[in-house]
Amino acid sequence: MSVLLLLLSVVCLLPVVLYLQLRWKYRHVLATAGKLPCPPTWPLLGNALFFMGDITSITKNIIKFTTQFEGLFSIWIGPVPIFVVSDPSDVQIILNSSNTLEKDDVYDFLKPFLGNGLLTAPVPIW
Repeated sequence: MSVLLLLLSVVCLLPVVLYLQLRWKYRHVLATAGKLPCPPTWPLLGNALFFMGDITSITKNIIKFTTQFEGLFSIWIGPVPIFVVSDPSDVQIILNSSNTLEKDDVYDFLKPFLGNGLLTAPVPIW
């Protein structure tokens, strides 16, 4: 019985520990995202419900958000913030910066399948 209880405890605590570890790793990003305007969010889901449905409704929501929050705002897909830049001059500054060349950790998921190809290559290869 104690082995089952230990296993159940590990299964329950592991997601909490992983979530807290991610929150700590990205605490500066989360602090910045918290200061930006944002559409109303749902606990655990963020703004994900706005991006469900057909492409027409998703596009309408994106247009609504970019007109409501001009310039820079954040949306949340679950616990992950996504920064949205709608001002072309701000986009130009971001794309011309050498600080934004590194790809996000999400691309690491594709490396076993694609290798260091066009989509997943690190900055030194470019």
